[in-house]
Amino acid sequence: MNTKKIAGTDLAVSEICLGMMSFGDPKWAAWVRDAAFGSLVVKTALDRGINFFDTADVYSFGESERILGRAIKAHARRDQVILATKFGLAKGIDVQGLRKHHVISAAEDSLRRLDTDYIDLYQMHGWDTGVPIEETLEALTELTRSGKIRCAGGSNFFAWQLAVADCAAKTRGSARLSTMQVQYNLVYREEEREMLPYCRYSGTGVIVFSPLARGYLVGGPGTAAGSSAALRAETDKKRQRLYDSGPHGAVVEAVDAVAAARGVLRSQVAIAWILSKPEITSIIVGPTELDHLTTALDALSLELSPEEVARLERFYAVRATEVTEISRVPF
Repeated sequence: MNTKKIAGTDLAVSEICLGMMSFGDPKWAAWVRDAAFGSLVVKTALDRGINFFDTADVYSFGESERILGRAIKAHARRDQVILATKFGLAKGIDVQGLRKHHVISAAEDSLRRLDTDYIDLYQMHGWDTGVPIEETLEALTELTRSGKIRCAGGSNFFAWQLAVADCAAKTRGSARLSTMQVQYNLVYREEEREMLPYCRYSGTGVIVFSPLARGYLVGGPGTAAGSSAALRAETDKKRQRLYDSGPHGAVVEAVDAVAAARGVLRSQVAIAWILSKPEITSIIVGPTELDHLTTALDALSLELSPEEVARLERFYAVRATEVTEISRVPF
């Protein structure tokens, strides 16, 4: 497993990150798996060389953080792993929003649920139009200086918002956002316009979520009825809104063709395509079955040719940029 260092930090993260949104409470989302399965997947990830784990306080009302904390206690030393969580969208637990006192309170709550003394990467889950970014960065600076977090990041920003945050951090001498989580896959490439170039220019690490378009890129023929993948396709409202009704058929056909020619799975082609982009630091994989993780890891050895990359990219349909405002939970 290769690792990449996040610029400006001492964090070296595995190219594949285990996303924990899939584990927690099925009352939160029908396709979510339970704690026992989550612990098994965490152990498998550790055994295969993954050191990077991502969750959020909003996932399953905080239960995802608890599952991750218990699994790490059971299967690894704390200093062997990079724990990332997100804050600001939590509804139905204790706090929400990016006011200074909310940020600090949310961090304390996440530390308790994760059962750890520090969070390696603490990420804004979205931009809060009602709070000056300087106030949020001040809270993150205090958390960094107290040792409760090692560095800060963001998620679901427009590029201009990240630039504003960078400028504020530089001007005030506060903590900067070292990473940005972005939605990026073969049927959603809008971050190539501004966010990826800005991250390359500014030295900001890029963490990709939804590399398989919430299962859309692999959810065609061959999806077993009654499987977790089929259940997610049937119940995932965000997937249905973003992908199921889009003009993406030609892209999926290209993925099928490249996968068939190589004798590999569609998911491996989709992940290998993202890994071919030099801006990408790590890819979040959120499995609902154990083989989802193992096949994603096998994609690390797949190197696409320039001709294959061109074939996969040829039929992309430009669309509006999708972001998450702090007042809108996108699950």
